[in-house]
Amino acid sequence: MSDQDTFNQEALEKCFDNVSTQTGVAMAVSGGPDSMALLLLTDRWRCARLQQGQSAPDLTVFTVDHGLRPAAVEECQFVLEKAKALGYDAHILQREGEPPTTRIQEMARKIRYQLLAEACHLRGIKILMTAHHLDDQAETVLMRLARGSGVDGLSAMALQSQRYGLRLLRPLLVFEKTELLELLQANDWKYIKDPSNTDPRFERVRLREHVSELKKLGLTAKMIGLTARRLGRAKMALDEASNQFLTSHAFVSDYGTARIDQLALFDTPDEIAIRALSKVLQACGGSQEVPNMARLETLVGRLKADFSTNRTLAGCRLIAKGDFWLIAREAGRITELEKPIVPGGCMLWDNRYIVCAGKKASTEIIAVPLGEGRELIDLAEESLLKNFPKDALPSLLTLRNKGEIIAVPAFDYWKAQAISAGLQARFITSDDGLV
Repeated sequence: MSDQDTFNQEALEKCFDNVSTQTGVAMAVSGGPDSMALLLLTDRWRCARLQQGQSAPDLTVFTVDHGLRPAAVEECQFVLEKAKALGYDAHILQREGEPPTTRIQEMARKIRYQLLAEACHLRGIKILMTAHHLDDQAETVLMRLARGSGVDGLSAMALQSQRYGLRLLRPLLVFEKTELLELLQANDWKYIKDPSNTDPRFERVRLREHVSELKKLGLTAKMIGLTARRLGRAKMALDEASNQFLTSHAFVSDYGTARIDQLALFDTPDEIAIRALSKVLQACGGSQEVPNMARLETLVGRLKADFSTNRTLAGCRLIAKGDFWLIAREAGRITELEKPIVPGGCMLWDNRYIVCAGKKASTEIIAVPLGEGRELIDLAEESLLKNFPKDALPSLLTLRNKGEIIAVPAFDYWKAQAISAGLQARFITSDDGLV
C-alpha cells in the first residue's frame, strides 16, 4: 500500500480537523523521523487545501536545543533549513543555564514544553502540534501499567490536551511508527537519528527490547492503542462528572487559589473527589503532571475523615476554613525566586503565570513571589489586600524593578513604570480546562 493510500487527503482531514479553522498553529520538530513525518504530512495537507481554495492555518515550526548534546546545534539547523525551504516561519529555541544531569528525559521534556509555551504565547499561538504516534501510545500504556496506574494513566495520551496554557494536538496518534518511516522513505525525506533512542538508561528504550515478545502474545501497538481509546471514553465520562462537581462546589480564582466545599467533597464518590482534587491541585500548584495517585487517595480519605485537617500535596497547601478548604500554592516550593523579564519576550513563572514585556522594558525587572514584602505596597493601597486570603499572599506573582514593587497582577496593581514597560501577566490555568 502506498503512502498516498495510507495518508490520503481524507485521512489527513481527519487528523488535522481540529486546526483547519485556526489562523495559526505551531509545531514541535526535533528532526527525528516522527516529527519530520508530521512536518511532511502537515505540509501536504495544507498545500492540498490551499489548492482547493480552502482555508489553512499559518504554520510556525519550533525546534529545541536542550544543550544536552553538541550535535543538537547542527540538528536544529537542519530542521530550520527544511522548514524555511517549505516556506514556514521557523525558530530555534535554546535553554539558558546548565543542562540537567539527573532525570534527564523528564527534565528535558519539561524544559522543551516550557520553551515551546513561551514562544507560542509570545506570538499569540494557542495550539501546538506534536508527533506522538501509536507506538508511543502503546509504550506509555505499558509503562503506566507497570506503575499500577488507573483509568487516567492507562488511557495514556489523548488526541488533544492542555499544557502551560496551550492546547496540545497529537494528529499522528492513529499511525504506527513503521508507517511514518515508510512515508519518509517513499518521499526521500531525511531525518536525524537521536542516540538517546537506543540508550538503555531510559525506560522506553528498555521496554522496546521486549516488543517482539509482546507482539507474539497479541499485545500489538494497535490493540494496546484500542484499549487506551476505550479507557479514554471512561476517562471522559469521569472528567465530566468531576467538572460538574467543581462547577457546583468549588471556585478557582484567577490569581491561583481555590475553595472546595467540605460537605460536598464528603458526599461525592471517592473517584470523583480524587479526580476533582487532582484538577484543582494542578491548577493551583502549577504542575503539568497528575499528582501521585496513592497520595491523592490517602489525602481524600483523610479530608473526608477530618474536616479540620490541614494538608500539603503537589506543591499546594489545603487549609481548613470553616465549611470549605482553601487550596493555595506553597510559597516555599516556588523555585523561581528571581526570574528576570526579557524585554520583548514572554516567560512562564512558576508554571502558573505567563508574563510578557514590551521591547522597551528595563532589563532589571524581575518576577518574584510576593512573600512578606506586601508591606512595601503603598499604604494607600492596603485596601487591595482585604479581599485576598492571607494564606495566598506569599505565593502571588510580583514584579519588581530594582527592589521596588511595580506590579501585583492579582491585585490589578500596576504602577506607571509597569504600564510604560508594557508588562502583562495572567494566571494560565484558570481558563485552560483544568478546572
